[in-house]
Amino acid sequence: MENQIDPKRFRDSASERLALNDAVMTLDFLRDLDNGRAFIPEQLTTSEAISISPGGQTRTRNRPFDDLMDERRFQQLMAQFRARGQRLLTIASFEGLRGAAQ
Repeated sequence: MENQIDPKRFRDSASERLALNDAVMTLDFLRDLDNGRAFIPEQLTTSEAISISPGGQTRTRNRPFDDLMDERRFQQLMAQFRARGQRLLTIASFEGLRGAAQ
């Protein structure tokens, strides 16, 4: 699996978690994610990812972004989209963002 993160890395370090949010909590990144073409900067990705089956999204190991994204920053970005008369087509909520990022 390409373009994946090591969630432990970001849970264990506030500065790493901030770097991740700085990279993905931008208007451009959210727009790209909404369109299915977002890439996490390589310096934040891992060379190995694990997907647990069966269970899919019910398994926490299959939801690496849980508890890593800053909801306040997301809400501010959504307000910026609305102020510009724009909206995302597939991401309408913070929970939607977390699901899209998985």
